[in-house]
Amino acid sequence: ARALFGAAGPIDVSVVREQQAITAEVKPAILVLLAAVALLLITATANVASLQLARATVRRREMAVRAAIGAGQRRIVRQLLIESAIVGLCGGAGGFALAAGLQRVLPWLLPGGFPRLGEVALDLRALSFTLVVSVLASFACGLVPAWHTRRVNLVEALSEDGVASISGVKRSPAARTRALIMVGQVAIACVLLVGATLLTRSFVAMVHADRGYDPANVLTARLPLPPGYPAERRSQLLDTLVERLRALPGVTHAAYGSGLPFISTGGTVA
Repeated sequence: ARALFGAAGPIDVSVVREQQAITAEVKPAILVLLAAVALLLITATANVASLQLARATVRRREMAVRAAIGAGQRRIVRQLLIESAIVGLCGGAGGFALAAGLQRVLPWLLPGGFPRLGEVALDLRALSFTLVVSVLASFACGLVPAWHTRRVNLVEALSEDGVASISGVKRSPAARTRALIMVGQVAIACVLLVGATLLTRSFVAMVHADRGYDPANVLTARLPLPPGYPAERRSQLLDTLVERLRALPGVTHAAYGSGLPFISTGGTVA
C-alpha cells in the first residue's frame, strides 16, 4: 500500500461486506419499494379483513345456531381462523405462481443489458417468506370476525329472520370496525398515490434534465483489450481506429476515452 499510495504514516484498511458494497447505491431505492409493497400488503389484508367481517355479519345467525347446539367459543374461533388460513394460503400460492411466471416472462420483456437479470430466482427462502406472510395475514383477517363473534347475543341472533336490519348493521360494533378499516385503507392508498406521483415526477425530471451534452446522433462502442497489452501498441491501435472512423462517410467527429459520462465502463470507449 505504501508503494502504491505513498503513505508515510499508518495505513487504515476498512472492510465491508460484498453484498453491502454491491447494493450500496440502490439500497435506498430498494427500501422505498419495500415500504410501498408493505403498505400495499397492509391495504390488501385490511380489504380481506373487511370482507371477512361482512361475511361474518351475514353468518351471525349461523354462528348463533352453532353456539346454541353446543359449539364452544374456541371451536367457533378456530373454524373462522381455519377458513381465513385457507383463503390466505390460496392467495399465497397464487402470488408465488404469478412470481414464477413473471420470472420466465421478464427476460423477454426487459432489455438485454438489464443489470443482474440472470441472478433473479425463486428459492426456498422466498417460498418460506410467502408461506409465513400468507399465514400471518390470514390470521390477522380471521381475528377480526372471530373477536366480534364473542359478543353475539343468542336470543337476538336466533330471533332474526336471516337478514340483518340495515339500521342495526350500521350501528353494530362490526360496522364501526369496518368503517375504521376503510378509513385506514383510504389513508394508506392516499400515501401510496402521493408517493407514486412524486416518484413519477422525479423520474420525468431526471429524463428531461440537462446532461451538459447532446447525445443525439452519437454512437459508442466498447473495445476490451487483453490484460497486459502494451501501452504503446494500445495508443497506436486507438489512433489508427479513430483515423479510420473519421474517414467514414457521415462521421463528423471521432474520439476515444476511458469511459462514458455518468457510466463507469472500466475499459476503452470509442
